Amino acid sequence: MADGPTLLVFSGAGLSAESGIPTYRDHDGLWRGINPQTVATRAALVDNPELVREFCNERRAAIGEAQPNAAHRLIARWQQTYPGTRLITQNVDDLLERAGCIDVMHVHGRYTHMRCEGCGLVWEIGYAAVEAGERCPRERCRSRRIRPAIVFFHELAPLYRDMHKALGKLGHGDVLVVIGTTGAVVDIGALARPLRCHKLLVNLNPSEDLDERIFDWVRMAPVCTVLDELDAEVQRLLAERAGIASR
Repeated sequence: MADGPTLLVFSGAGLSAESGIPTYRDHDGLWRGINPQTVATRAALVDNPELVREFCNERRAAIGEAQPNAAHRLIARWQQTYPGTRLITQNVDDLLERAGCIDVMHVHGRYTHMRCEGCGLVWEIGYAAVEAGERCPRERCRSRRIRPAIVFFHELAPLYRDMHKALGKLGHGDVLVVIGTTGAVVDIGALARPLRCHKLLVNLNPSEDLDERIFDWVRMAPVCTVLDELDAEVQRLLAERAGIASR
């Protein structure tokens, strides 16, 4: 299978919703009750650092209390079974890693890591609260200009180039699985449309930002309720394409 088809899993907030981590744009999502401009922008970090710090501490604590769900574990099993598996997520939690996944491309960063704007150091803090006045741990720096290692609104996402490159490599024998994203931030529909690979979509609800008609297999349901169907379809497609490639 080392030279077999690629399985690329692209996930959003819906993947972790069944672990108790709220989504952002659904009817009960986080941004329905909080204006993201006040807690998730560079300007907010400068103008009201205490509010941003409190918000990020709450998000970090919620991640620590959550547990990987069956969908995270299925993705980890795919990665262990199929060497050609690639994982890209918009999620800022670590539930994929805690389920056993490795080499996950977090295009929007992770709350469990901090970054120093003075020297660029990135370090893991887990689920601990960041206190006022904390400094960069690098001895020759010790800057107070530290922040969560996530991509705020209106900031460039350095890993988008790698994301585009990985998606662009998918060809006729490969499989793209999209789970739990509205397409409002990363327009995965536009990125997937020209691809010749087989495309699968699982979302809780239809989204005006994501045209499900471009996908070959679609389920509108909580992801953990359709895992058997999804797994069977992925296994079928990869076995079929691996068989074709070996002829």
